[in-house]
Amino acid sequence: MPIIKSDTDLRNNYNALSSLCYTYDRVELYSLLRDGLDDVANGRTKPFSDAMNELISRRHSKDEV
Repeated sequence: MPIIKSDTDLRNNYNALSSLCYTYDRVELYSLLRDGLDDVANGRTKPFSDAMNELISRRHSKDEV
């Protein structure tokens, strides 16, 4: 959920807001890493080459639109 702050808040409380953003990003990163480790533990993986081919295919289909 985004946190909306005014430009005055940004100017007056830059250090606190910067710390909040850093903490939020860190929590989000840890959550994504935990999800990835859960996928590995539960066998929800695919070979690297398959994943890369899928990404390349998606990129090409977006370029055609």
